[in-house]
Amino acid sequence: MAILFAAPHTPFDAFGALDVEVISRQAEALKNSGCLGAFVGGSTGEWPSLTVRERLRMAEVWSAAASASGLRLIIHVGHHCLDDAKKMADLCNTLDGVGGIAALAPSFFKPSGVDGLLDWCSAISKAAPDKPFYYYHIPPLTGVSEDMAKFLELGKSRIPNLSGIKFTDADMKSFRACTKRGDFEMFYGMDEQLIEGVRAGADGAVGSSYNFSAPLYVQLLAAEAAGELKRAEFLQQQAIRMIEVVAKPGYLPMTKSLMARLGVDVGSVRLPLNPVSKAQTEEVVSQLKNLGLQEGEHGWGITT
Repeated sequence: MAILFAAPHTPFDAFGALDVEVISRQAEALKNSGCLGAFVGGSTGEWPSLTVRERLRMAEVWSAAASASGLRLIIHVGHHCLDDAKKMADLCNTLDGVGGIAALAPSFFKPSGVDGLLDWCSAISKAAPDKPFYYYHIPPLTGVSEDMAKFLELGKSRIPNLSGIKFTDADMKSFRACTKRGDFEMFYGMDEQLIEGVRAGADGAVGSSYNFSAPLYVQLLAAEAAGELKRAEFLQQQAIRMIEVVAKPGYLPMTKSLMARLGVDVGSVRLPLNPVSKAQTEEVVSQLKNLGLQEGEHGWGITT
């Protein structure tokens, strides 16, 4: 059965400063909710709004938290500046709790073709030779949409520690071409299409909504594994409706607000994102309950 990696939020205090004291609670809550891994410092973690120093500190604290909780940990070290990405990769190479690193493509000056992308990833991976390297494929945000099957084919010899891809795109044909190889780990990154990713051969899934609704997805994966296909499809539709409701007032700010309700206060967001109000949160909670979802101790799920 595919495993769930939550993409945790970066916790900020009331003044907007990094609050690493919350991280151990995040890790504990994820493990209790049914997640087996954490993909730290990605889009949900607001990585473009963090300084390199903050990201280095996050890696250190998450490494300790993952070791204590037993979570599998992948740290995103991608950056528009290659030297900064290598600096973060170098630190991760020394941290026992880090099980792998990931990097996305730069999105201002973009690499040229698959060869250019491999040059970029190779330079980062060499800074952490003892850690598995995963390419973070997210063309909706980077604008870099290369052939991932070709990337794996050529990357096998050019990046010795290349271990797979975090694939955040709706192109299932491309995803299937990657999973068919069988020699790389493939993590699917679109929560709204989790069931399609699993059926296409995903080894795991990385998602933001697993932070606050892992019970729903654990039920979905269990139903799919048991051959209860109609129930799995129903649960996937519930997840889609849930995400639509949460996204309406602003997805990332609202998900942070929902985390506070679960006892894991990760603070608000940094500009250019804007926080949501208490009234907006209460309205979203009401709408989620109207969908038939239930807010439990470990997140949102369904009882029937």
